[in-house]
Amino acid sequence: MDWEAVATITALLGVVVTFFFNIRSNRLTRQGLDQDRELARQRMEQDQAVAEATATRSERAAEVAEEHSSRIVDALEKIAASGSVSAHSAPASKVRWQLRHEQGDRYRLTNEGDLTAHTVELDTDETLPLHALEGDPDEVGPGEALSFIASTSMHTRDRTLTVTWAEANTDHRQRWRNPLPPRPSRRA
Repeated sequence: MDWEAVATITALLGVVVTFFFNIRSNRLTRQGLDQDRELARQRMEQDQAVAEATATRSERAAEVAEEHSSRIVDALEKIAASGSVSAHSAPASKVRWQLRHEQGDRYRLTNEGDLTAHTVELDTDETLPLHALEGDPDEVGPGEALSFIASTSMHTRDRTLTVTWAEANTDHRQRWRNPLPPRPSRRA
């Protein structure tokens, strides 16, 4: 075998090895591009879900604000219809709720009124589960409270808590809606 044949065979082997590595490199590049496309698709779906949850939260907050405004207008109309407010008239007895953030994901719902709330039910959107209810929801007297954990996430569509209850000697259910109060900022 002469040197020319050895050089030709070596060159041919170099071409075959280069061809093999080129095919492998192209395959890996295609796999990387496919993975990048899949990650981009997943990010887009996640961004869309977050945007939808944010839009739903905004709509629900507007509904709660509208409901509160309507209650204020009704109260003002009642005051206007009855004439002046007497300084000697006692306010009507009722259940009045206060919702406060306690710590972490724990919130406290307190009856600050002067009547007992019976068969209290707490309801939230399916994306806002409630856990670890403490207190007796059958009877929440004046000054008593229910405590619970509300697990929010970026996919939570609605942060509104709806409380329904009955006052003594009545089957009529009352309703109160309020968004969960924000957690305090974590500044050092």
